[in-house]
Amino acid sequence: MRAVVLAAIVLLGVEIQAFAADPMPDAATHLARGDAWLNQQDYDQAIVEYSAAIRLDSKNAWAYINRGAAWINKQDYDRAITDYNEAIRLDPKNSWAYVNRGAAWTNKKDYDRAIADYDQAIRFDPTSAEACINRGAAWTNKKDYDRAIADYSQAIRLDPTSAEAFNNRGAAWINKKDYDRAIADYDEAIRLDPKNPWAYINRGAAWINKEGYDQAIADFNEAIRLDPNVANASSNLAEAYLKRGKAFLNRNDADSAMTDFNESIRLDPNDAKAFNNRGAAWFVKKDHDKALADYSQAVRLDPNYQKAFYNRGIVWEKKKKFDKAMSDYQEAIRLDSKYSRAYNRAAWLKATCPDDQYHNGREAVELATRANELTAWGVASNLNTLAAAFAEAGDFDSAIKYQSKAIDLDLNNASFVKGAQEHLALFKDHKPIRDQ
Repeated sequence: MRAVVLAAIVLLGVEIQAFAADPMPDAATHLARGDAWLNQQDYDQAIVEYSAAIRLDSKNAWAYINRGAAWINKQDYDRAITDYNEAIRLDPKNSWAYVNRGAAWTNKKDYDRAIADYDQAIRFDPTSAEACINRGAAWTNKKDYDRAIADYSQAIRLDPTSAEAFNNRGAAWINKKDYDRAIADYDEAIRLDPKNPWAYINRGAAWINKEGYDQAIADFNEAIRLDPNVANASSNLAEAYLKRGKAFLNRNDADSAMTDFNESIRLDPNDAKAFNNRGAAWFVKKDHDKALADYSQAVRLDPNYQKAFYNRGIVWEKKKKFDKAMSDYQEAIRLDSKYSRAYNRAAWLKATCPDDQYHNGREAVELATRANELTAWGVASNLNTLAAAFAEAGDFDSAIKYQSKAIDLDLNNASFVKGAQEHLALFKDHKPIRDQ
């Protein structure tokens, strides 16, 4: 007979079930004790009791199913599968043995075998919402989001009160970038189970994608209130502050951005992105020393963070440490050979640096050409740099050609056009650009 759910593992809602049964009396006692230990999450003791039940009644499929649940919770998926194999041998039409073995395969990332087991579970019990949920999770892991949504929708038809099905379908909608439907599903999951922090975390992620940072922060805070130890809540809250800070910075509100970046760093002091973005806020506020400190911390935390090297290079330029600037641009390029902005900035420095020892027209042309190749010759600032590089190399005809193209490409940008026309006048007088 079915009993309450005794254990659950979470992998996009993959669920395992443990049940009571009606074996011989002595075996029943051990089985009941095993269930009690499983409820208390003492999996070792649960396994001891289930093993005793199996010794007394080796033909009871439920004892194997429940012991398999304990093995799964101990992350010993091979032993769990062995128990489910025996349960299926004893009771080939037991849908829960297939559901649980599918969960074990899912945890081993063998999604095809998991789906095969869920197919069998549904064949023997077409009313099993849990099998549909788990199969949907497997499809999600295979990135087949349409089939995942179909399974979650079927689970909802079978059990409209399943918060897990709504939560998981929301995750599939997020992967399809349909954030409104995702939020609607998370709303329903929260209505059905308002104390589950995961639905708030997931809805917060959807709000971030919609740039609803205030709503995201509210959801992550609620998740933390419900369970201060819940995984991902603090890191997601930190991300929400980080992204809201970036939105403030894009609106030229550096002070509000700084407040959010500070909070993001407080929540997750090991996030290189937060330091990189706070460095950008300091740069806007013209505090180059603090910007430099934050960019340096970003690269300490993530030595492969090419954007932080690039940004630090710009600060070094402002501080007239041109050798350090070039070193950072070169490192950014080494880390990302398709990072057009780093090629462009390195080219500009070699073409226009106020310190003559850093000039190299030939290398500037090579770097600027690569920047334009990477951006399909469609970025005016990159063409502007190539013009400056040709001027440094003494090829003023090419400089005039590419400067004119840059102007034509960005005619509506009055500030850019004014500076580009000043460059054009220099080139016509056979003079290169010298940055101040």
